[in-house]
Amino acid sequence: MKKITNIISLLSLIVLSLTLTSFVQQNAKPFTIDVTLTGLEDGTVIELVPACTHSVEKSVANAVLKGGKANFSQTIDSPRCYYLKVKDSDGYLQFMIDSGDKMTLSADVTKSISNGEVLYNFHNVKIEGSPVYQEFKEKTAEREKLNKDFEEMHKKFSSISQKISKARSMNDKKALDSLYASAEYKQLESSERDFSKRVEESANRSFIENKDSWWGPFLMLYQTAYFTKENRPVFDSMYKEAKDSYYGKLVFDELYPVNRAGNKIPDFIVTNRDGSTVKSMDLIKGNKYVLIDFWASWCSPCRKEIPNLKALYAKYHDKGLQIISISTDKKAQDWEKALAAEQLPWLNFRDVDQSVAQTFKVNAIPAIFLVDGNGILIDDGLRGEALAAKLEELFK
Repeated sequence: MKKITNIISLLSLIVLSLTLTSFVQQNAKPFTIDVTLTGLEDGTVIELVPACTHSVEKSVANAVLKGGKANFSQTIDSPRCYYLKVKDSDGYLQFMIDSGDKMTLSADVTKSISNGEVLYNFHNVKIEGSPVYQEFKEKTAEREKLNKDFEEMHKKFSSISQKISKARSMNDKKALDSLYASAEYKQLESSERDFSKRVEESANRSFIENKDSWWGPFLMLYQTAYFTKENRPVFDSMYKEAKDSYYGKLVFDELYPVNRAGNKIPDFIVTNRDGSTVKSMDLIKGNKYVLIDFWASWCSPCRKEIPNLKALYAKYHDKGLQIISISTDKKAQDWEKALAAEQLPWLNFRDVDQSVAQTFKVNAIPAIFLVDGNGILIDDGLRGEALAAKLEELFK
């Protein structure tokens, strides 16, 4: 009887699997996008890149402009968010499309150069033929209003921001201390705190209002730069349909990563300035504890954390602490300039192709991973006083 029951169960699973496969195949339909761009030369290569995944994505399709026109076609089984961009450049146009849509997209494109980087801006955008894109605009209208408010706030405090940037570039600690103590800076901090509260309340409201569909997890990805453990209850409250969606699975993988505390971190390889490579475990072994610190020259919170890291390194290095700083700077000269200014006494590398950051699912910096000498992750959310307290506990 048990054998017969097992056979029936197996047959049921096969039928269910075939049914689900058939359902996915029925929903997987090609979309088409007819693109018209003015301001770009014929022969310009434009790319279609997945967006809102919290990962560095590669293009899924390329097209060459001819007479200002190009065409894309891809098969998907549910709505997707994409970037349209010029290959090997910054600047993009973001949109959404569903399976079976026949979209027309037109825009004027202007080119500029900022800090040696080519940037393309898309203006006078017109998109038709995608109902999900219209719904996307409606669901993100409040967020767009907040983005404009953010720009206005930083225009208001541009003077103090520029002074801080200049003092930091000159490594003028006295000037920085004075600026941080000023009434203008404290007003900036207060405005940022109030604005952050508004953003958080708006975002959480939109997540809950859309918890019954894929829109819920999608909006979490769209409106949140990176996830913390505090985001878990909101996601856990969503309906099964939302969690099982394409974007729901992306959110789950980020909120509950495989390389969480107690597990071994993924192996990675870094490149020295001379071009030689080093394996991660060769850097980690022989130490009691290691801080793997992802940062960048342009990241203000990262550079504010450096004095704390220097103090911890001075206190515990002789007892077995190592720090491995991995810069996500795109340009080597920016990284080198920051290294010269900060004089970091530990191991330093640059993540040239962002592959190491992607391996660790780093979506925002600073990101600090505390591991032991065997590469076992102890914690990935410690900074400042919390990090100091944890190391004091470990080195007792």
